[in-house]
Amino acid sequence: MSLPAAPVYPQGTFFFDNNLAPNLVSGLRAFGENVVHLQEVLPRNARDVDVIPYVAQHGYFLLTQDGRMRRNRGECELIRQHRVGAFLLRGDHGTRCQIIQQAIRNWSAIKQYARENEPPYFVEVRPFGTKLIPYKLHW
Repeated sequence: MSLPAAPVYPQGTFFFDNNLAPNLVSGLRAFGENVVHLQEVLPRNARDVDVIPYVAQHGYFLLTQDGRMRRNRGECELIRQHRVGAFLLRGDHGTRCQIIQQAIRNWSAIKQYARENEPPYFVEVRPFGTKLIPYKLHW
């Protein structure tokens, strides 16, 4: 897959994976947040093995709801190798409202973690509460 050469959004933008709603990104952007959705810059069917290097190339932070990613040795290695900061919104079967609440309730903590920690990292964002849980990226 060939990647677009020029970034459309500034470094430090939060990149939302395809398993999160584009409308969530639109809403955050309407409040002045630096966010981009996968479908705005990559093909809708882009694979994680292509998304992770793209995110790294542009200096973005990854937000996903794909719980399989943290258990996939190859994808965790790509996150580590490309020095990506990744956040996993847990609660794969939440309603649309629950996912919006989870993202908004934790947004300040996510931004603070991204500011204060050097990638690579993969952090769990719990569906309830505001505690962020870092995962280990080695096996």
